[in-house]
Amino acid sequence: MLTRFLGADQIDVAEDIVQDSLMKAMEMWPYHGIPQNPSAWLYKVAKNKTIDYIRSNQRKIKIQTELQNELKSEWGMSSKVNQFIQDEEIQDSVLRMMFVCCHPSIPPESQIALTLKTLGGLTSLEIAHAF
Repeated sequence: MLTRFLGADQIDVAEDIVQDSLMKAMEMWPYHGIPQNPSAWLYKVAKNKTIDYIRSNQRKIKIQTELQNELKSEWGMSSKVNQFIQDEEIQDSVLRMMFVCCHPSIPPESQIALTLKTLGGLTSLEIAHAF
């Protein structure tokens, strides 16, 4: 089903969506109970995630197209490059990533490990030794 929506060239994305759907079930079902039709529930979640991915991908394509048009002229390229390489923007993006890593839906141990790996650059072995 997902490869029909996404195309055979994006089978890895389809696999990720299936895994995300199963993770959602593992999060939700213990608290809310197993639905009457689990396969339909999984299908609906996967379909919604696929639609979200397609929308996100279309948005990226639109932004890339706009940037390409602006970067064609030297004046546009200079202003865009300066806009992306500001010190405060880098600091803000790191802070935003830290908030994402520490989202309340992620268990505390995973938050710590994800933050150390993503922002701290530690290896999985280093994190395991720290725990």
